[in-house]
Amino acid sequence: MAAVLTAALLWSGSALSQGGGACAPHADVVAGLAKSHGEAPIFFGLSDRDGFVLEVFMNPETGTWTAVKITPNGIACSVDSGQSGALIPYAKPASLKPGQSL
Repeated sequence: MAAVLTAALLWSGSALSQGGGACAPHADVVAGLAKSHGEAPIFFGLSDRDGFVLEVFMNPETGTWTAVKITPNGIACSVDSGQSGALIPYAKPASLKPGQSL
């Protein structure tokens, strides 16, 4: 229990904001990011490389963002975090012309 509490405290404090690789149960991470930074999930995807899930959280009002890697057993670890994040409007690839980028 003490380890879970310590990890949850790390998520809500400086280790998270510095991208320090702090880990905690996924539910604790979601709650901690919402409380400490006002961030909510905006993306998730399954990694082809290692089978982990990458999840990105963001606060669209402040621009803060956090990326976490979720293990198969439900532990989420900070990968990176930052500021000045922005959502990019999605454009269907078929609407792009050859050589054109988003």
